[in-house]
Amino acid sequence: MRLLRITHHIKQQNWLAVFLDFLIVVIGVFIGLQVSNWNQNRLEQQREEKLLQELVEDLNADLLEIDSVLYFTRMRYSADATMLKRAINWQIPDQYPDDFEKHADYNKPKLIEPKVASDALYFSMRVSGFDMEKRTYSKLTFGGDFTLTQDPELPELLRKHYNLAQQWMETETRFHDPLYSKLIDTYSQYGIGMLDQISWQQLDSLIANTPQLQGMLKNSIWITSVQNEYLHNIRKNTQSLIQRIQQHQAG
Repeated sequence: MRLLRITHHIKQQNWLAVFLDFLIVVIGVFIGLQVSNWNQNRLEQQREEKLLQELVEDLNADLLEIDSVLYFTRMRYSADATMLKRAINWQIPDQYPDDFEKHADYNKPKLIEPKVASDALYFSMRVSGFDMEKRTYSKLTFGGDFTLTQDPELPELLRKHYNLAQQWMETETRFHDPLYSKLIDTYSQYGIGMLDQISWQQLDSLIANTPQLQGMLKNSIWITSVQNEYLHNIRKNTQSLIQRIQQHQAG
């Protein structure tokens, strides 16, 4: 309709009317584009808010997972240290040969000595590793790099956090899992399972007379110390990210 009017005004050489018709068309297109952009931005913001809420849920799930793993880390550390102390009077060293890494510098688990041998046996064989929830982060990074209008610095913080957590999960798979598989196999060679009832006398004698078990328990203490250190750092980062996202959502 507008095009017909413009054609009519051109034939009549009514240039003022032609100008006004063109102006109306331009303004109409401009307003249409602005409304379209506004709708697109609104939808993008809603999608971003939904993803950030899902991300907070994932991070809270990670906190629960980390706390569970840290509990078993603390109990395994305590069990290993107690068994070695009782069997061969071995003490956890403050540092390792050549001052490679000082054990005292690590955020070691709190030592809680098990009261009965069966508990010590169970926790020494009870392996628990961190399994991070990456569902929402995978959505965010599906197309490669991503941006967040609410917090432009958050994507880089998330990338560093998830990379650190992923590296630790790969470390657990590479070093922890094989050690604990061998430890369980060694106990099995003596007919001992994780849920067996055993006395301190039996357990002390087994460890004192099995150098292979002694070595694996010592390695387990070192690995458990490192696990405790890394998981506390990951936990701290997780809490910080949750707080940052919720502050932006509230603001």
